[in-house]
Amino acid sequence: MQWLRYDLIPQLRCREWWKQLFIDILVAILFVAVITIPAFLLHLHARIALATVLLVYLIIVLFLAQRSTRVAILAAVLACLAFDFFLLDPIFSLWLTDVQDAIDLVAFLIVASLVCWIFAQHRKLVKQTNQLTELESIR
Repeated sequence: MQWLRYDLIPQLRCREWWKQLFIDILVAILFVAVITIPAFLLHLHARIALATVLLVYLIIVLFLAQRSTRVAILAAVLACLAFDFFLLDPIFSLWLTDVQDAIDLVAFLIVASLVCWIFAQHRKLVKQTNQLTELESIR
């Protein structure tokens, strides 16, 4: 329970944590909607490559991972659900009829989570480097 005292309590005392969480959720939903709506409309009239849509989702997750890992993971999960619900057969259902579609979605989630982890590790290393540089300048 030591971690609770050090990690959660300062965030709860701040009382501004819910605003940042709300903004993160809103940003994730907005970016997924910006890609999903045109893809759905194009998918109804002309067959578009669904792998291209997944690649665009992955680019969005990369962009969001620079901001926050939490937003990027949320966007990846929302993108996966939106892709399944709006673009894969049967449309407007989360049921998958093709095994290849399920493999594509799992691969997308694995790659997106790995990207988020790499960005988080990079952010952590940059923070440690800045702290070491600051300590060296104090010496």
